[in-house]
Amino acid sequence: MKIIKHIFILVITLGLIHSCQNDDTLKDTTTFIEDNISQIEQSFSIANRPEQPTVLGEQKENPFSVENMLIALDSLKQYATEENSEPYLKSAETIEIYPTDLYVRFLPNDSIQYNNLTSNTTLTLFDTPLDYEIVQLGDYYKDSTITGDYTWLYTTVKPDYSFSSDIRHEVLSELFIIENSDDYTEEIIEDTATVLKSASGRTAITQDICNALYVISFNLTGNSDELTTIGTNEMSLKSTITNCTRKCIGKKWWKVCWTSCDTYYYPDGKIEIKTPTGDVGLKGVKVRMWRWFSYADAYTNASGSYYSKARFNKIWVGNSINYKIIYDCKRDNNSWKFKKTIAGAVCLWRDSYGMGYHSPNGHSMIFDTNSAYWGRGVLNNAIYDYIGYANQDGISLPPSNLDIADKNSNDFTSSAPLLKSHFNFSLIYNNSNILGAIGTIYGHVLFGWALPDLILRYNKTLDDYNKITATVWHELTHASHLQRMKSEKGYFWASDYWSQNIYQQAKNSIDDNYAYGNIGDDNWQIIALSEGWANYRAWHLCNEKLAWTKYLNIKGDSDAVTRYFTDRDFPRNYGAMFDELRAEGCSFSIMEKSLCTYSINGYKSNLVSKYPSKLARITEIIKSYE
Repeated sequence: MKIIKHIFILVITLGLIHSCQNDDTLKDTTTFIEDNISQIEQSFSIANRPEQPTVLGEQKENPFSVENMLIALDSLKQYATEENSEPYLKSAETIEIYPTDLYVRFLPNDSIQYNNLTSNTTLTLFDTPLDYEIVQLGDYYKDSTITGDYTWLYTTVKPDYSFSSDIRHEVLSELFIIENSDDYTEEIIEDTATVLKSASGRTAITQDICNALYVISFNLTGNSDELTTIGTNEMSLKSTITNCTRKCIGKKWWKVCWTSCDTYYYPDGKIEIKTPTGDVGLKGVKVRMWRWFSYADAYTNASGSYYSKARFNKIWVGNSINYKIIYDCKRDNNSWKFKKTIAGAVCLWRDSYGMGYHSPNGHSMIFDTNSAYWGRGVLNNAIYDYIGYANQDGISLPPSNLDIADKNSNDFTSSAPLLKSHFNFSLIYNNSNILGAIGTIYGHVLFGWALPDLILRYNKTLDDYNKITATVWHELTHASHLQRMKSEKGYFWASDYWSQNIYQQAKNSIDDNYAYGNIGDDNWQIIALSEGWANYRAWHLCNEKLAWTKYLNIKGDSDAVTRYFTDRDFPRNYGAMFDELRAEGCSFSIMEKSLCTYSINGYKSNLVSKYPSKLARITEIIKSYE
């Protein structure tokens, strides 16, 4: 019994009790909190480490399990029956403990099941268990007891969650999380305090009892070192209150009064990468924060800042929570994922960067070029910016949900197979009979989910920042081109066009070790139009947005656009055609729409139909390229 009394002493001190004589003292304390709330200090780091695995420690006793919360409640009831117990604790007799959540894990067998799980927006999935010590928070984790390419994925779901019979799953524990119970609701009173009400006619659970149950359960399960402990002196008041939110409530009991701040954190911070012109935000990436079974995701904005709208209970997150960057990225309605791959092509699982334990206030960091993830940051920002530029220029946006295979390499050769964004007929072209058709369908069904849309390469050299960005813009121009064809001509027309394109380039590489081939080869006009357009758009964006005129290592005076393109080999020289058409007043949007054709003559006809008054000039410009 003495142990429980000590626990309740800790509970009471969480209220920052200090004696007072009248309500003026309470008012002064509240003013102090409001005046100092902006002094929150966030943790900060520079990321320059290589990739590393997550290393787990021992499994912890779960303080949120129904079994342990029942024990905590029994202890609370026993204390409440004593003569010296606080009046508010009497309501403990009416509290009920029941499962509010299930702690579960899933094991996907293949990429289809993995993508079905990760695309389910109702699930927040972790590749590590949530009830283990984390010795080192890394970028990936693989359960050594599991064979195959995938590992267990952990999360919490509601008790009525409908599990798929196809995907293996296990219920690890029934949880009682007070904030998720039917008896728990909140109401803001005069915008200064948060109090609890009963939602179902039962006696209300006050925040003091919530904290009491948590503190007891954490102590009884051996997790007391994770609790936030607060002293009663003024220095403790300053150092702790500035970490709270602005919602505060004045409390008074017998001859003692105190000010209790809302006991929650809303983490925020800023993620940046180094560039030749200074540090810039890492844009549109997901930042995950968690401790035990409380977790939240937030996306960085254009400046790299993130803010968690979900909150963390200050009582049991202690002095730190986990932070992780997940390369599940978005801007507006477009999204893309960087994925770890086999042989640089077969996408398996999402890429991530473990930031480690940091203050629950938030964490900020900068990716240095020494980091394995600096190059991914450059790739990501190039995609984010491209979407904005496409909107400005009237270019089609790339397909959403792009899967990207990224690789650290000094060879910047990249590609846009867009294998999940169209139906690949390549086997039919290679073997134009029923076997080719069957093989195409079977291959698409069997491997389609694991094949990338973009294969992008980067290195860790600041001098190549512009080159990495330009390569991304070139490949995304292809993605926009495919999307335009789908909207103008339909899915299967676009699939046939793009399949011929990637098949021909692959065949050329095998036959002559040069993917583009030469004028007069099979499908040379498709290659001329698509690659010439991507080359031109990448050059235009580099010149306009980066003030960088050395796209693809062009040296010398590149102010002369004609020289830039015509000095290049086929099909890059076709960029000059698009530049001349642009100078005649043809818009980016109309030029892209006109690319829905297999031939250069067809392109001319499409363009003239949109600009009949420019017939003579369009004909003259395109003539030398037919």
